Amino acid sequence: MLGPYFFRNNALFPVAEAVVALDDLAYANGYGVYETLRVRSGTVFFPAEHESRLFHSARIIGLEHSFGEGAVVDAMAELVRANRLKDASLRVMLVGGRASRLFVTALDPIVTDPRLYQEGARAITVAGERFLPQAKSLNMLLSTMAYRRAQAEGAYDALLMNNRKEITEGTRTNFYVVRGEAVVTAPAGQVLEGVTRSIVLEVARNSGIAVRQEPVLLSSLADADGCFLTSTSPGVLPLRQVDGYSFQVPTVVHKLMSAYDHYLKEYATGQGGVT
Repeated sequence: MLGPYFFRNNALFPVAEAVVALDDLAYANGYGVYETLRVRSGTVFFPAEHESRLFHSARIIGLEHSFGEGAVVDAMAELVRANRLKDASLRVMLVGGRASRLFVTALDPIVTDPRLYQEGARAITVAGERFLPQAKSLNMLLSTMAYRRAQAEGAYDALLMNNRKEITEGTRTNFYVVRGEAVVTAPAGQVLEGVTRSIVLEVARNSGIAVRQEPVLLSSLADADGCFLTSTSPGVLPLRQVDGYSFQVPTVVHKLMSAYDHYLKEYATGQGGVT
């Protein structure tokens, strides 16, 4: 963890006190929800949106809690200030049990190899569907196993594929296909609606790029013009290969990467950081 403090429930505590009881079944059973945010130059990106999705995930899994609107946003800001964070990843967890608990910890920032933005990354597909896909829960066994397989094969991520051979999402990313001048991605009800996904789709529409939400068959990649991923850390990341399908990075993806980077810069300017 970064810095001397983490945030628990309503206050800061020394990192040395960040411990989990072995008999805490909420942790053992994955009964909780989480979010990951990026901090760059002291700016926490989209804290209100991440708080909203955290609470949405909690409602889906029936996790009751006492934290009101703005509590998580304030907790993140307080931790960033106390730890004097400039560049970091924030991990927010809301865990159930007899009494709900909120944790915010600071981790090293995830840095994507710059070459991947030009050359494109590689992904593999893995059969599987996340339980309650619209909840970002601590039930991470499928994602962990699939991601470990991707790592073993030298891939950036694993893409989950349902029994209809439709690619839904990555283990920690959302997935998109480029067809002509349009971007196609799985219907919202089938995937975790990432905060980055929502913003990228908004940026795409504002940039004149058509967006369609429809099932994406693995076999349909044969005539795709390109593919890319989105998530908090890399933003918009092009793919050069999915299984045996290879792609160039199309102009649409370069345009979207540039537009999204501009959006982040404008956001950071408007926020002015929290440190």
